[in-house]
Amino acid sequence: MERFVYHVVPADMQGDVLYPLSVIKSKFPHLAQKFAEKYSWRQDIMKRELPILNRFWNEVIHLSTIDPRKTMHELSKLRGVLGKTIQCVAIPIENLNSAKCLYFMPSAKDRDNLSIIYPEEVSIFDVGTYRETLEVPADQIKIWKKNISNNEPALVFSRTLHLL
Repeated sequence: MERFVYHVVPADMQGDVLYPLSVIKSKFPHLAQKFAEKYSWRQDIMKRELPILNRFWNEVIHLSTIDPRKTMHELSKLRGVLGKTIQCVAIPIENLNSAKCLYFMPSAKDRDNLSIIYPEEVSIFDVGTYRETLEVPADQIKIWKKNISNNEPALVFSRTLHLL
């Protein structure tokens, strides 16, 4: 069985290469602002330094271990509205280099400072032991319900395992 990680494809993506935000800023300045907009209300996140990789949040590509279409479907059901159709790319896990990737699992800690990544939130990635996430985690659904009831933005992957 083939195993994948996923990335949401921006509607106006050009070409077939995924770039981190820091590269988009220099290579495609006309697109950089648009792609950075989703972080406009949480700018501190860009200052997050990733242990092990020694890179910042905007210097890596963020991949999901669950198909984002499943995630958006579940979130749409909670909101009671039909969600927008998204496109994503499924990347065979064998195409990744274990030495240049790490797992990031956002903790359930309430945060005032989004720029900190706690050591327990990261772990070393290994292609051989990778298991795709097949269902939206219960913790993710719980936080969405809280976001929706408080009329807050629902962060789509706030309690979902990432691969960076």
